Order: sequence, then C-alpha cells, then structure tokens
Amino acid sequence: MGLICVEDLIIAVLPKYLEGTTHKDNEINKKNLTLTMKSLKKYNRVSIDEQLETLGKQEEKYKFNNMFAIIDFLFKDYVEYNLYENYIEKYELNGEGEINWEYTIESETAYLSNKRPIYLNCWTNDSESNDGDFIRSLHKHILNLCVKRIIDSEIQQITEILEVPEVSFTVEEESLGELEYQVKMIDNELKIQYGERKIRLLKAMKLFLNNHNYEADENILLLGTTTFHTIWEKACGDVLGNEYNDHSQHHKIISEKTKAHWKDLKDHKSSAMRPDIVYKTKDIFYIVDAKYYTEKGIKDLGVQDIAKQYMYHQALENKDEKKEYRNIFISPGNKDKRFSEITMPLFGNKIIYSVIVKGNELLQKYVDGKREKEEYLLKLCNENTIIY
Repeated sequence: MGLICVEDLIIAVLPKYLEGTTHKDNEINKKNLTLTMKSLKKYNRVSIDEQLETLGKQEEKYKFNNMFAIIDFLFKDYVEYNLYENYIEKYELNGEGEINWEYTIESETAYLSNKRPIYLNCWTNDSESNDGDFIRSLHKHILNLCVKRIIDSEIQQITEILEVPEVSFTVEEESLGELEYQVKMIDNELKIQYGERKIRLLKAMKLFLNNHNYEADENILLLGTTTFHTIWEKACGDVLGNEYNDHSQHHKIISEKTKAHWKDLKDHKSSAMRPDIVYKTKDIFYIVDAKYYTEKGIKDLGVQDIAKQYMYHQALENKDEKKEYRNIFISPGNKDKRFSEITMPLFGNKIIYSVIVKGNELLQKYVDGKREKEEYLLKLCNENTIIY
C-alpha cells in the first residue's frame, strides 16, 4: 500500500478492501489515498522508533517501505528541534558564563589585597554553534533532498500529510563527499554522542542516505508499506481498546497456558502464543483477531488460525466466570456486517464470529485517536443476517 513514482508516472496502491469502490472516481481515490497515508504516518511514528533501535543490525540495503517513515521523522524532528548543532567551546573576557579560574590565573595579573589575590578581569566559559560542522551541513543537505523528493512528486495530498517545511539550505555538496564517507562520518559522530535526540537523528539520517541512494539508482520514489496488515491490526487495537501487552494479566495467563514444556530438556520451553486484541467491557470479554483479508480470504482461513482463537478462549475463560465471551475475526470492508459463525466440535458450543467492518471509518477513528462504542462489536455479532 502506498505510492510508486517513476519519473512522470505515479501509481497509487490502495488497500485491497477498497476494490470495487474506486473505479474511475478520482475524488474518491484521493480521499482514500489521503486516509491510508495518514494511517501509515501515524503507525510509522511508533514503528520508526523500532527501526532506529535495530539500525546497525540490518543489512546495508534497507527496505524501501521505511522511506515514508524516515522522511516524516526528519521533518518532525526539524520542526521541533531545528538543525543539528555542535558547539565550539571558547573563553570570553568578563562574560556571563561560569568563571574558568585555571585559564584566568594563567592569563591575568593578580593583585594582592589583605594578602589575598584579586583579579580585575576574569575569563568565563562560553560556547557557540559551529555552523561549519560537517554533520550540520549534511543534515541541511538531507532536508533539501527530502523536500525535493516530495515536491517533485507533485502529489498535493502527500505534501499536506507530511507537513513539508519550507526549507532551502545553501550547501556545498562537493564538500560532503560520497555516500560511504557520509555514512562513516555519521558513525564517527554516533561514537561520541550520548543525547537521545542526537542519536535518533543520526540514525535516521543514515537510514535515509542508504534508502535514498538505493532508490536513486532505480530513478524511483517509493512511499508506502508491504505490510499493511500490521497497520490494520494496530488500528483495530487502538480503536477497540486493546488491553493486551507484556505487562497485562491477560499476557501472564496466556503465556503460562500456551507454552509447550519439553521433558528431559532442562529449562527449555517454547515461545508463548500471543493474541492480537484482548479487552473487556462491563459484561463481555472480547478476544479479537484482526485479519486483513477480503471476503474470499476469510473463507479460506486456515484451521490453525481458527484453532488458535479457541486456545485463547480456553486459556482465558476461567479468568472471569461472570462475563460472557466473544471470540471474533475482524476484517475490513465497505460496510458493517456479520459474515459468518465458526464452530469446531472439539470445543463444544464455543463460537467464533467473523465480522466485516467499514475499513475507512475504523481507520479514520485510528487517525483521529477516537475509540469505538462498547457495544459496536457485540451488535455485529448479534445481527440476524449472515452473508456468505
């Protein structure tokens, strides 16, 4: 999902659940593109942190679907913190900074008063921004490249979504050297910096340079993701109110009950299973699996997906005996409906509900930071009409 720009050709790849609703309607296509790119931007604000943390453990050629996140991060960092700065330490005569007594004693004449030395002048510590710093110049150059790439694409929605700053820095590009030298200088800077903001920015600059030079070889601009299902899962969790995390009671219970123990292998256990979304309301306990499938894809769900949902239900059902349980597959579409009910004789009368929700409405709530009503999924599960 995203954009592919090759010279004058622009290809917009929209989420597959929109199939059949966008044919030849440019206005609808623009709105869908804006919404999906905004959802990608919001998701990337979180995922870019993970990408920056793992930088250095990856291959030198980084995946192009990071580029949208990198450019967005660089713009946001610049707007919030301005340009990268290193400072030149210097001394100032009778300045406002802290007195440097060692330099003052070496440089100034002392006068005695009541057998105590008096200095008529003193030197203070001071610093000023080093405008000629290599990393600062490289930061300017990278921001110029980011802005140029977005402006050259001539896609108004992307300019608005990314909030492109109006910058045009004067940089002597010849003085920056080749890519290998630029990356080496960033690596050297990373060795001496300890501030979190500077480290994150340096890593983002390095990530951009590798992606930019890789794409430049192909004369293309790629802004998007090959894993939109992860955005759909995150959007569903945020909008529905996912309570499952590594510190939750749900995680503790499922981890204890779904780890396989190997006899005669000391301290060896398999990894635990992990549901997408778990949350509860006053009366209902929800176990939800976000599936980025078309209706045909839902019908072809593997038995392992179904069995996992039953196992989550089995692991959690004694946690709160007073509550009802709703086990649900949730998929995006163009209207809300209950798609089917799934049962498996092994698990008695337990039901898994397969529901389809308006994908754009849920994504809009995700972008706006809004929650869905508590009875939303319950109402869909209780619909009388089942459409196959």
